[in-house]
Amino acid sequence: PGSSESMRARGCRWTRLLPAAAAALSAFSPAGLPWRRAGPGWCRGVRGAARSNPRRPLLLAGAVGGGAAAAAAAAGAMDVNALVQDICRQNPGVPEAQVRAKVMQLLRQQASMSMDREYPLSFCSLLDERAGTAAEAGACRGEATLRMLCHCGQCSFEARIRGTGGEPPRALRCYCKGCRRFHSSAFGTYVALDETAAPKDWTLGGKAILRRDVCGRLGEVDRVFCSQCFTKLATVPFDQGRDAAGGVALLALGAVEDRSMPEALSRYWQTAFKEWEVVAGSAWWAAKVAPRQGRPRTREARGGCSCGACTFTAAILPGEAQHCYCNLCRQLSGAASMTWIPCSNEDFVWTNSESLKLVRTTRHGQRHMCTRCGGVMTIVYDSQPDCTWPVAGVLDDESLPQDLSQSWYRVIHICCSMMQPWYRLPDDGLPRLKYAG
Repeated sequence: PGSSESMRARGCRWTRLLPAAAAALSAFSPAGLPWRRAGPGWCRGVRGAARSNPRRPLLLAGAVGGGAAAAAAAAGAMDVNALVQDICRQNPGVPEAQVRAKVMQLLRQQASMSMDREYPLSFCSLLDERAGTAAEAGACRGEATLRMLCHCGQCSFEARIRGTGGEPPRALRCYCKGCRRFHSSAFGTYVALDETAAPKDWTLGGKAILRRDVCGRLGEVDRVFCSQCFTKLATVPFDQGRDAAGGVALLALGAVEDRSMPEALSRYWQTAFKEWEVVAGSAWWAAKVAPRQGRPRTREARGGCSCGACTFTAAILPGEAQHCYCNLCRQLSGAASMTWIPCSNEDFVWTNSESLKLVRTTRHGQRHMCTRCGGVMTIVYDSQPDCTWPVAGVLDDESLPQDLSQSWYRVIHICCSMMQPWYRLPDDGLPRLKYAG
């Protein structure tokens, strides 16, 4: 998530000028441009328009060629004349033509930056747009060996998956509350293992933890996760649930190393998967953007880990949601993604913290986790000490409004350049950022 979100979490307006723009605008006069006054207007004009209008980057891209056509295209997308006049008023004596030329240069830079950091709205997968078929996955009908690896490297093993009836093995998605909470995600993503492929000892020699839980489809299950980094590894049903599961265990696909996944099978799984407990899914996963209308974040949501030892309240709505596909999020969750919502620390309260631990997971951030069930609940960035990002996958459905249509002013997919090959983004018209948002 982007470094300016702590300001947005407090209801502040965008007030940071791009460094490149500040440097360029400072050349307008010997004394430099007082960009702290003119800059915010520039940012809201360029970046705000780009966010509110998906076609904005394409329109600015048409201005890259320069000349009258470029000026006309840019002027049609934002009030360039007003911006130029504002800068001229702030910098008496600077020729208007020089200011206009510099503004158009920055518009072209902004267009180039936008195109470099975003995929087109048609982007759905790192593989070809053409979905795989059973015939293309024929090489995987016999067996495929997947390698599991946790974030810290303590837990690793290989598992051979097999198809049945001449068909490739099929991926599973479960939307039940138990799977969503365990994986801190919109749904759990799995592939079934038969008895010959599953490890005999799911503790992996004491390196992994088994915790009793409930799946809406399978009943009582054991959840398996790393004892050190809490990466989610598998769900193991009991005898009565094995027939429904199609095997003795469900491997968490988010913790599978991408390079061990056959491309043909990845293509197949993009569209060929079973869905369980769809009616139990969360409404926030289908979030759509609505005008913010200047409303502060007052709607308080509740959330917590799978075992209930750690719970919190957070005033997050109306707000924004960022669906993240980075390697760390999908590995720790064992799922396809994790969805983050910024919240001011003033509006975030831990109501129970029996087994809460703040774990450093990167050089620039930490995550609150439950040491009992392994649940990941928040991100706290070093650069945003006043902001906490709870993960949507652990929110209580009952604490959210039934109608979420007016609850989001920004929803994006981020870190799409790191997506796993077997997942395909929904055709939802949301921005697709290559990196953090």
